[in-house]
Amino acid sequence: MQNLTNNMMSDFINSHLQLIDTNKSLLCLGKGKDGAEAIFFAELGLQIEVLDDSAEVLCELMRKAQEIYKDIAIRHTFITYWTPCENCYGTIVSAFFQIAKEEQTIMFEKIYTSLSKGGLFIGEFFSESQPHYKSGGPIEEDRLYGLKNTSDNIKNLPFVVHKLSQEVIFLKDGKKASVIRIILEKK
Repeated sequence: MQNLTNNMMSDFINSHLQLIDTNKSLLCLGKGKDGAEAIFFAELGLQIEVLDDSAEVLCELMRKAQEIYKDIAIRHTFITYWTPCENCYGTIVSAFFQIAKEEQTIMFEKIYTSLSKGGLFIGEFFSESQPHYKSGGPIEEDRLYGLKNTSDNIKNLPFVVHKLSQEVIFLKDGKKASVIRIILEKK
């Protein structure tokens, strides 16, 4: 995946495209408002699945996928109801997936279960400091991610932690935002 980028996609995910195993399935957790990640990876020929709890955004994603003649499997469910298949995905990506704190623990457990050995999770989430910047993200503070909370959620799972940081970044619209960035590898 050298020299490929997608201007609509998370800069963090874009900057780690070389880590993605193109021979294995990829799961997008939370489609987001435009589905940029899923569409981009589908155009590259990857087998893509998307999990989101919004029927409206999933229908929009399916419309976009049909326009480019690509198949994208969708799962319309809440993270708590999702029963992941074991060792299915080479990569899971998530950009600004907004779920409650108690669901974040469940999310990381299910990510671990569904990744194949050596599989990667690449994620970027609005941090608990984000309300200070007033540049987007969830209104409910319970849907923000904390560095300590995220660390606690993954500490008992056999992941290699390649990155776990809180950073201030510039969003596509030029506004500052506070985010948690994470890259995990299943042992």
